[in-house]
Amino acid sequence: MVRYSRCPMMYIIYIAAAIFSSLIASVSANFTEIVVKNITFQPPFLSALKDGTSRDVRILLAVESSSIEAPNFALKYESDDPMVAWASGGENEEYNLVEIPQNYTDDPKDLNEPKTFYFNTTFTVSGKFLGKTKIYVKMLSNETARKNSTAKSHPYNVWVIGDNRKMQHIFIGILSLLLIAANVLMGAQLNLSIVADVLKKPLAPAIGFCCQYLFMPLASYGLARILFSAGYSTLGLGLFTTGCCPGGGASNGYTVLFDGNIDLSITMTFVSTVAALVMMPMWMFALGNHFLIDLPGLKINIPYKNICYTLLMLVLPLLAGVVLRRFRSKWADKTKSVLRPFLLFIIVFICTFGAYVNFYMFRLMTWRVLLGGLALPWMGFIFGTLVAGLFRLSKPNLIAVAIETGIQNTGIGIILLQLSFPQPDADLAAVVPVVVAIFTPAPLLIALSVSYIMKWRMEKEKQKEIQLDMDLEEEKVQLDLDNNENLMKVDGEKV
Repeated sequence: MVRYSRCPMMYIIYIAAAIFSSLIASVSANFTEIVVKNITFQPPFLSALKDGTSRDVRILLAVESSSIEAPNFALKYESDDPMVAWASGGENEEYNLVEIPQNYTDDPKDLNEPKTFYFNTTFTVSGKFLGKTKIYVKMLSNETARKNSTAKSHPYNVWVIGDNRKMQHIFIGILSLLLIAANVLMGAQLNLSIVADVLKKPLAPAIGFCCQYLFMPLASYGLARILFSAGYSTLGLGLFTTGCCPGGGASNGYTVLFDGNIDLSITMTFVSTVAALVMMPMWMFALGNHFLIDLPGLKINIPYKNICYTLLMLVLPLLAGVVLRRFRSKWADKTKSVLRPFLLFIIVFICTFGAYVNFYMFRLMTWRVLLGGLALPWMGFIFGTLVAGLFRLSKPNLIAVAIETGIQNTGIGIILLQLSFPQPDADLAAVVPVVVAIFTPAPLLIALSVSYIMKWRMEKEKQKEIQLDMDLEEEKVQLDLDNNENLMKVDGEKV
């Protein structure tokens, strides 16, 4: 029989050693080595999750552990961009954890080898906003260390698409009807003899064509390369596509409002839209593919059918207005007073209802997008003005060329992007042309208001001068009358 020393110090050493041994054993038990052999998802990815909706995803795990029993762990789900989509699967809202059901099978050949355990569970992915994100599944193997991950899955790709197509279709339908009506009214003011003269001496249309299809594509390409480097390929292509589009029908309305040459404007719009069937594919083939380097497997599709539809929407209403002028000239004269207020109504409609329908895109408008979308049309306005002034065009022709250069048919650009990209890339790329379409009218309305105020002040000053001249003339007449009366009195006194 072993006899122990009665020294109190030895008792303390024995107790400390026992406590230390139990701690080591506890820590070793808690931190069992876990290796994830395989993680699979069903479905493999989510490519068409609508914003505001949710989908359940099943996850299958094969876990290798040195423990004899099935390891007890939990899962935590993390999203690269929770504003686009996020995942949840547990009752613990603080960490979004879910306990894994411990239904497993194992058949190790050697008890000393690590065992493989199989688990399965589901988690919910909720779409929040248009875009792309990746969701990672983290394994937490210890109750006291659940904030620290011990394993991380491969990224689970989630693509969220918008769910506002109905309102967009309503907006496009109403706007198309308004533009058709506006083209009929402008056709009623069209002078075919002036159009013929423009085509006989096509200096102004040639200047507009060169500005539209030489300067604008090169300017948009350079701007896109500066603002949208690697990682922004879709946005860069959206800006370049906008610069390659033909002149928009809205340019005719702005030309009327700014007292430009409407006959020249309509002629240039027609020519540029026809030329788009050749010029857009040429520029896309030459420079557009540079934006697809990061997007293998995609190709640019030119919307030839939609360009032809645009031509029909321009030509047929204009011909209807010309026929109205030919057979009902009095009616055509009455439409002139309606044209300006109607065009202003269309601009306000685009700025208000158009902004409301595309309000979700405001969250995608970074400073790069805003700068590119605002700079491109104003580069066109300025360059068109300088070139037209260099060739000494008249003021109405200068206004028509400048406006035609700066305003693109963004609808064709958006359709091209929709045909070339899957969702949500198509909507993401369309942000730039949408910015151009929504924000271009605002500065033009400001400029138009300033122009009208200046005209009003000049007219008022002119009326003052006329009134002053009339007053001076009346005073002169009155002075002459007074002089005549005085002369008559003098002559009467002499007699």
